[in-house]
Amino acid sequence: MIFTITFSFTAIRVRCLLYVPHINQVRKEQHSHKKRMTHVKIPSYSLYRMNFIYTAIVIVLCVWAISISLNRIADSISQDTYRAQALKQFMEYRTHSSTLEFILIGSEAEIIKSSEDIVNNEGWIMSYSLTCYARNAHGEYFMFVSNYEDKPFCKHISHANAKLILEHKYREPI
Repeated sequence: MIFTITFSFTAIRVRCLLYVPHINQVRKEQHSHKKRMTHVKIPSYSLYRMNFIYTAIVIVLCVWAISISLNRIADSISQDTYRAQALKQFMEYRTHSSTLEFILIGSEAEIIKSSEDIVNNEGWIMSYSLTCYARNAHGEYFMFVSNYEDKPFCKHISHANAKLILEHKYREPI
């Protein structure tokens, strides 16, 4: 990224040095019905000053890009932090139902299977979700999906679907 910024500003600097009209200004003077072109030379110190200005701009932008990158690294959250937050959401989760069999209390449930879905971009975690398949004390199965930014999603799973998902970890209801 820094190389790209440096290269592009160097290219702009070179382009400006070649095409800026005040470097080799062309002045049209008319003498007796003729057009004559004369070149006005710019002193060399102004070229050096222009080089210095563009170089200073490139250095300032590079320092700015590095500081932004370092701030992003300091602000990044590790995968363990996401996992801990998701498990905390599961432990604090509680469903409400009139039938006791269909109530999931996260702290009392047994996690049978879990999987993580991580979307990252160049090492930065953009999205994280933890999917847990859990069994309550009455032998009913639930799917719990924790999303770091939003409230979790929980759904009861039929025994036929639980048997397909959990395979050999499936146990018949009590």
